[in-house]
Amino acid sequence: MQGKVAQRRVPPSQPYIQLESDEPWVEGDEYTVTCIAPDAKPPAEITMFRDGEELTETDSFTMSGSQDKLLNTHAEVKVVCMSYGGNPLATLHWTKNGEVLSTSWEEDIVSRRSSSVLKMEVKPEDNHAVLQCESVNQVSRSPMSLTRTLTVLFEPAEVTLLGSFEAIEGEEISLCCYTSSSNPPVHIRWWLGFKELNRTNVTISEGDNGGMMTTSNLTHKVSREDHGLSLTCEAFNKGTRFSSVRTEELIVYYPPQKVWLDAPPPNVFLHSGTTLRLVCFSSGGNPTGQLVWLKNNKVVQTASKQVSSERGVSRELLLTLQPSDNLATYRCDSSNKAKKVLSAQTKLRVLFPAVSVKIVAKQQELRRGQTLDLDCLAGSSNPPANISWNLGPVMY
Repeated sequence: MQGKVAQRRVPPSQPYIQLESDEPWVEGDEYTVTCIAPDAKPPAEITMFRDGEELTETDSFTMSGSQDKLLNTHAEVKVVCMSYGGNPLATLHWTKNGEVLSTSWEEDIVSRRSSSVLKMEVKPEDNHAVLQCESVNQVSRSPMSLTRTLTVLFEPAEVTLLGSFEAIEGEEISLCCYTSSSNPPVHIRWWLGFKELNRTNVTISEGDNGGMMTTSNLTHKVSREDHGLSLTCEAFNKGTRFSSVRTEELIVYYPPQKVWLDAPPPNVFLHSGTTLRLVCFSSGGNPTGQLVWLKNNKVVQTASKQVSSERGVSRELLLTLQPSDNLATYRCDSSNKAKKVLSAQTKLRVLFPAVSVKIVAKQQELRRGQTLDLDCLAGSSNPPANISWNLGPVMY
């Protein structure tokens, strides 16, 4: 013996009456009164009464589905509209927001009913659309109709991440992540690497097709540990299981860690004319430092090109010592996009002879027997020059 599969039966929701017009009725005119029993499975049988007496000359009309249809976008929807009774049987047609979708129907003479099946692919623009099925025959004073309002769930077509993803250590960055219209509105959360960021401000505003747009603004103070991490904006909806991410790499600039020189020790005397090699080293920083040599606060253009290595960067300055190098301060500055300058400097002590020697006579004209006054002028020297006089083989 084979068992039968039980059909799920659903009683109708609270029936309600819909009048053709809210205006007062006029004696002698005809009016249509519609009784609607929604959500029943199978369709409910409706009996209408007037002052306790059953009305027999009534038509029955059915459209499948609940009063409001909740649908996912891109789903194919099948809606059935049925009209019972009438002579002749009713013709049926479908409209959406007043525009005709279908004018095809079938008649079942035995069951005395007309039916029309509407198939449509739901799109975001169908959200809040009103579907209507109208039933009319040759003797109808006005069409009978039932409507269904569609609620369409749709995902945002776009998720956009805006802002600057480069910053100096210690600065605050402001970023914005927003979505196009969706129904329901999505949530937005932020991630830096595997850490969730919570300093956000979220606003939801009206969007296209009756949906909502979500905007989230993030403020974050960056550190050097953030450099190279992925900054992610995730738009998601648990109900529809929607998730979409936008990711950018965060670049954080920070200054060089250390600067030092390869130079002679302080208080070591060097001789003018000798060759001296000064080397500046810099380690750490993002990006690595740019090195500049200066002499007494003026840039030295003759320094060699900067060289990179595992330790960092270096730049050499090769000098042939001159008297002007005595007590001169040579400084090396290291800087990068973090805009902080680290420096190292050295002061040279150079020994050099008098840069010039000159004898000056105080008298322009002399006569025999007069006394001649002469001055010997020695230019700058280190240490100070000793002056002696010779006249032929005689030393004074």
